[in-house]
Amino acid sequence: MNKYPAIFMDETGNIKSDPYFICGFLEVPDVNQFHLKLLRVRDQIRGLALRDRQKRVLELKNIGDMEQLFQFAYRPSSFELKFSKVTPKNLTLYRDLLKILARKTDMSFTAVMVDKADEESLKPSFLDLYKAIIAEYYSRDRSTETIFIPDEFDTKLSWDDVIISDRIIATIPIESHSCLALQCCDVLGGIIGLGLKDRMTYTNSDHDRMPLVETFEDEFDCKISREFSVSSPRQISTRTITMA
Repeated sequence: MNKYPAIFMDETGNIKSDPYFICGFLEVPDVNQFHLKLLRVRDQIRGLALRDRQKRVLELKNIGDMEQLFQFAYRPSSFELKFSKVTPKNLTLYRDLLKILARKTDMSFTAVMVDKADEESLKPSFLDLYKAIIAEYYSRDRSTETIFIPDEFDTKLSWDDVIISDRIIATIPIESHSCLALQCCDVLGGIIGLGLKDRMTYTNSDHDRMPLVETFEDEFDCKISREFSVSSPRQISTRTITMA
């Protein structure tokens, strides 16, 4: 087990139609054991993605669409688990991922959110949003020192300008495609965001991913809302803050 628990953070809700801007905080006491529990399902999802990619390459080759083939070849092919990549083909595997998180891993997850319908909350810069959300999390959820590992979505961002907490002994920004725990943050945050979305505004992709919301609520014994907290089988909570 780590001397200090690792806190991974990833954001979601950047699309205009998303009702909330969400930062998910995934606490993992033992990073190595957490990853080991998830490797098999991660590899299964990656294998399916690779087979689909190879199939698409053959289709383009067979129809002689060289322009599309070259564009496809130059497109980044690095794999990562991501909520936006859930499709009917891989849905069952992503549901398996949730079951493993709930039943076999030692973790807790907190989503701190800003309601985008609150115009006052959208006036601050993203930097100020991050400052407020991280301060909120560490003021209410953390009483011990931790290692903070955020998604490095902007290499120009100085996290020293964002983080104000004596409970963070080290900050290690990492790109999400190289970190399985950050990818799980994205999936969990995306599920909570979809669970809070008005179903009248669902897209076809939202309907395809809705079973993940149902699996999440079943496995973690909860009902997604703006404010909830459960402690069994894992500590899961959400809350909404204002930026007045």
